[in-house]
Amino acid sequence: MRRQVKALVDTRDNGDLYVQAPAVGLYGFAPRVGEVLVGRSRLGRLTTLGVTVDLVLPAGVTGRVAKRVAVTRHDPVEYGQSLLLSLIHIS
Repeated sequence: MRRQVKALVDTRDNGDLYVQAPAVGLYGFAPRVGEVLVGRSRLGRLTTLGVTVDLVLPAGVTGRVAKRVAVTRHDPVEYGQSLLLSLIHIS
């Protein structure tokens, strides 16, 4: 089982949630547009210096994937960069 790391989440004034990279690395295996995610859902994988971890949504965060920001299996990302998705908050 791969180590899990929580992604960063930024809540915008309009209520949208943006999931961001918690570290520099290569990001891939993102959820599909339209998929509903809840706290601790897997968001993909982040590889940094040859170490791959599963990114997970923090507990208490729920939303539907509205947009994939990057589309390849191994997109380079930097700390705080929006990942392959933004979430529309749902109750």
